[in-house]
Formats: sequence, structure tokens, C-alpha cells
Amino acid sequence: MVPNHFDSSLSVTKNRMASQNIDINLSKSRPPSRITIGRFPNEVLLHFFGICRDHATEEDIDDFDLDPDELFRKTHPILTVSQTCSHWRTLALSSPQLWASIHVRFHESDDLQRAFTIRDTVSLYLQRSANLPLDIDIHAFTSEFDGPLHHQACLLLFKHGSRWRHLTLQLDRQDPLILPRMPLLESFSISKLEVGILALFVQRSSVGEMKRFEAPRLRRLEVTAPMRIGFSNFFDTKALTHLVLCAPHITDFLNILRSAKNLLELELMGMSGVADISRPSTVASNLRKLVATGLTATSFSALFRHVTLPSLSMLEMLASEHCDAPSKDGQQVFYSFIQRSNPPLKELQFDTDLLPGRIGDVGRILHMLPSITIFGGHIKEELQPALLEMVKSREVLPNLENLVLLLWEGLGTCGSLLIRVLKDRMKGTGSVGALKSFKLRCNTKHLHAEVEAGLKELEKHGLEIEWDIDPEWPYRASDFALSAL
Repeated sequence: MVPNHFDSSLSVTKNRMASQNIDINLSKSRPPSRITIGRFPNEVLLHFFGICRDHATEEDIDDFDLDPDELFRKTHPILTVSQTCSHWRTLALSSPQLWASIHVRFHESDDLQRAFTIRDTVSLYLQRSANLPLDIDIHAFTSEFDGPLHHQACLLLFKHGSRWRHLTLQLDRQDPLILPRMPLLESFSISKLEVGILALFVQRSSVGEMKRFEAPRLRRLEVTAPMRIGFSNFFDTKALTHLVLCAPHITDFLNILRSAKNLLELELMGMSGVADISRPSTVASNLRKLVATGLTATSFSALFRHVTLPSLSMLEMLASEHCDAPSKDGQQVFYSFIQRSNPPLKELQFDTDLLPGRIGDVGRILHMLPSITIFGGHIKEELQPALLEMVKSREVLPNLENLVLLLWEGLGTCGSLLIRVLKDRMKGTGSVGALKSFKLRCNTKHLHAEVEAGLKELEKHGLEIEWDIDPEWPYRASDFALSAL
């Protein structure tokens, strides 16, 4: 007796043939077009094909009750292209770059038929992409890729790990993740929806278990899920230029900063732990851009106590919603960091929940950073008048061109003062630059009518205004990560 899955595959094939016969008959009855698409140059067609490939994923398809064949066509347009006409087929089959981007999504509801379809599709893409580097995008219900059902498809992909150039993993739930060797890998992004610590492992080789994740060309790493302490020993970070980490332990963060000599941009979504203060030395880095969100007063102090960043041009800080009470020590730590680094900062966005003390202490820091052209951040309501007066006086920020305000509570009674400050700084005096733009992010209910009217009037006079009015604001990034630790 023939197994059920063969019957099912035969039925799918018959349905596909019937559908193609209908298309053929319909095409015969259509009037000829005056301008055929066949007249397009091949390079133009290839460009169109590439756009279709890059924008067709299952992320936008919510109806998983679609016929598997229909879902297959929607998410793999290059296959449809290669079956449209002889010219397109020849062009697609002679262009391995079209097949070098592989999108795979495993569903919890997958059956044997869909598992075979995924396996065959992966095999086809691997064959038609020749030996080109691969861009792999896997969205799986678990990091075990849903077990035996999809084992063959994963085995095919992992056998070609040496060809992977870009890898994106989206995991819905937590399981240990096994990774192959990836000598060509340039970027790696991994995210996980389920709260918990992400565990990474490597495949065993013929000479025993690998000790490190082998990707010597890795330039960009994004890990938007908390990882175990010590993960910095797992990744080869020497070639990194861009890094995104979710709530790393301070020790791992410092280890990466020591080894990643080429690191230029870093984004931290929270931080945990306290570094060993018995080691007074700091870690120097040529980092140009640092974005640190979801910070507590403790992690704020830990971060700036142990780093020296003499090339830093952009610094953005944002406190966690559960930020502990700031301490005077944090203020001094940050002041010492500025003195020690003397960075050529062009952009500074800070959070008054992280910098305690009088507004004059903020002015003391700003006096040390005359190169700033973009300034702002989250300013507590009680500190807004003093800060705005400071900006208006031009005693600090002589080169200010862009002002940014992130408002938790609103402007209070400072609405008219804000308009006066913006209007005054738009003029510019002598060597002091003129304000060019203003960004406001706040809750809908905090934007008073008179402030809105005043800003629109300034907009008419040339001030570029970016409105970011959100009824859900404020919400703090990375708090979910901190709660998982």
C-alpha cells in the first residue's frame, strides 16, 4: 500500500497541473499586447525579480489556512517567475544570484506535506544558487527548528554553512541553538519572543567540540535576547564594526569592547551585573556611536566607570521604567568619563533620571562639550524651565542646530518658554549657530493647543519640526529584557 504522504503529494501535483492548464487556455484568449514585457532589457527584469524576492516573506501572510501550493507561490516568487514563460525561465535559471537568498519559516501547525515542500524548496534554491554566498532567513517556532519534521531541510541548510553570508534567526520560544561553522558570515541577527536566556552551542567537528563560534568575517551582530554570562567567549568579535546586545553582563560587554578593535557602533538594550571594581583600569575603544537604553542608575554607573571613548561622536541614553534612584556617584562617574575621554561629541541625548543633582551639574558637563550640534533627551518636568533657560542664554551649546525633547509628563507651564527659546535660537548671533530643527516626542494628551500652534508658526518661518506624537508614549525599550534576568 502506498504511504499517505505520496498520495497527498500526487494530489498536489495534479492540482498544480490543472491550474497551469487553465492559465494556458486563458492566455490564448487574451488579446496581444502592443508592448510586450519581453522587450525589457534583462538587467531591468532581473532588478524587478530581485525586488519581488526581497519583499516576499510570510511575515505579511496571516492566513495560514491557505492552500499549501498557494502559500508556496506567495512566499517564493522566484519560483513563479521561473515558471512564467521560457524567456523568464531561462533568465532566472541563468541568474544564480536570484536564488542565493533563502527564506524559511517553520510553523507549529506544519504537517508532513509542508515539511516535504520546505525541504524540496531549500534543495532547489541551494542547487540553483550555484556556489554563491547565501543570505539565510529562518523563522522557527523553536530553535530546534521543530524537531524531526524539519530535520532534513535544516540538514541541507547547515551542510552549506560555509556559504552563509547573512543569517537572520527569529525564534518564538527558547531551546538550545546549534550553529555550524560560517567562515563567510558577515552579519548575524537573532531574536526571540519568549522571555528567557538564549543558549547557543556549536556543532561538533571531527576533531572534537568547537570552543568558539567560527565566523572570522563577522562585521554586524545583533542579539535581541538576553544571553548567558560568558557568551563573549563564544563569539569571535575581532572584526565587528556594528553590535546590538540585549542586557549583557557588564563583564561580557567589557570583554567584547577589548577584543572588538574595529567596533564603531554599539547599541545596548539594558545591562546587568557589576564589574570588578578591584580592577581600576578602563577599557579604551574607538567607538563612534553608543546608544544605551533601558539603563538603571547602577548599570549607568557601571557602564561609564570602566570605558574611555575618545572618538565618540554620538551618545544616547535612556533610563529603564524601573530605574532605581540615581546617586551622586553616578553624576561624578559620568563627569569623570567626559574628562577622561574628551570625546568630540556632536550628538548627546540624555535622561535626567540617570543624571541626578542640580541642572547646573548638567551645564557643567555641557561646558565641556562645545562641539555638540544635536542635544536633548528626557527632561523631568521640574527641570525643564532651568534647562530651557540655559539653552536660551547661549552659555552652553554654541553650535546647537537640532533640539530634541522626549516628554514623559508633558511641558507643564513651559510651553510658552519653549516657543521663545526656539524662536531666539533660530536667529543665531555672531559665532553662535542658528537652530535648524526641533524634534518633539510626547503623548497625544501632552501636546497643548497653544504649543502646537506656536510650533506650526515657527515651522512657517523655516524651523524644521519632526512630530512624534504617540498615544501609547511613554514606553521604555528593553524593560522586557531586564525582567527576564
